[in-house]
Amino acid sequence: MKRGSFLIVLCCLFLGGDASSQSNEEVFYLDRKPEQNQRWFDTPTVYVCKDARVSETRVKQAMDLWRKLGYEFRGPIMRSEIEQCIIYDSSFGKILIGSNTGRVPEDNAAITRTWHNATSGEILSAFIEIKPQWVTTELVLEHELGHALGWDHCNKKYHLMHSIHNFGGWDTSGLNNRYKISLFKNRNSEIGFKIYID
Repeated sequence: MKRGSFLIVLCCLFLGGDASSQSNEEVFYLDRKPEQNQRWFDTPTVYVCKDARVSETRVKQAMDLWRKLGYEFRGPIMRSEIEQCIIYDSSFGKILIGSNTGRVPEDNAAITRTWHNATSGEILSAFIEIKPQWVTTELVLEHELGHALGWDHCNKKYHLMHSIHNFGGWDTSGLNNRYKISLFKNRNSEIGFKIYID
C-alpha cells in the first residue's frame, strides 16, 4: 500500500466520525490498556444483599479472580440486611451486591456505582446491581467487581473489562494491583460519584 493511501485510511479511521460508524473489527481490536482512575485505600468488605440471587460460591469465584491479581477483600457476608441494602445506597468501606433494584436500564445486565474522594481518587463505597437473570452468567460479576475496584471499560477484544459482554473474555492484562493499602490518606475533600452501566 502506498504511503498516501495509508494516510487516507488512517484519517478515515480516526477522523471519520464516532466509533459507531466503524466496523466492530476496527473498534474491538484497538490495543487499549485498561485505566483505573480510582482505587481503594483500605480493604473493602463485600456484602451480598438479601435480595441478590447470587450464590456464595459465585461471589467467591469472582473475588478469587481479583485476589489472584493482587487485590484484597473481606467477606463475603451473605444475605445481608444492612440498611444500605434496603435503600440501595453507599456504605463506607463496603462493596454491596444487590439484584432487585429496578435501576439497571432495560438493555443492560448490571450497573455499578462508586463513591470516591474527588481529590485523592480513594474509593469509599461501591454498589453493584445485577439483573437476576444475569447473576450466574460467566464474567458479569467479575466485570462489575472490576468497576467496584475503580477500573473503566477497556474495549480490547476478549478483555474482562470490555464494555460489551459478548466481546469480553478472561483476558486480565493490565489489571494487576499496583498499589499497597495506604496508611495515610486525605479524606478532607469533595466526594465524587461514578456510574458504570453494562
